[in-house]
Amino acid sequence: AQLEHCPDGMERLLSDFCDMPLPDTSVDVVMFHFSICHTSELDTVMREVRRVLKEGGSLFINDMSREYGDNTLMQAVLGAK
Repeated sequence: AQLEHCPDGMERLLSDFCDMPLPDTSVDVVMFHFSICHTSELDTVMREVRRVLKEGGSLFINDMSREYGDNTLMQAVLGAK
């Protein structure tokens, strides 16, 4: 549903962020919007981001962050890990 909010003409990709179907060093920007909280494989995701980003590329993350306690509420509401 988030991809439908992208402006017309913007390239869109829906994939597993642990295994993006992109060549090495092929993108200028990677953006995660309320998605990183749904993985327990953050190290794998970050390695994949590094693989696909061009030298000098940017990573934007807009996501939930737990400040204290456990993830019980986030798991119940968002299915987050």
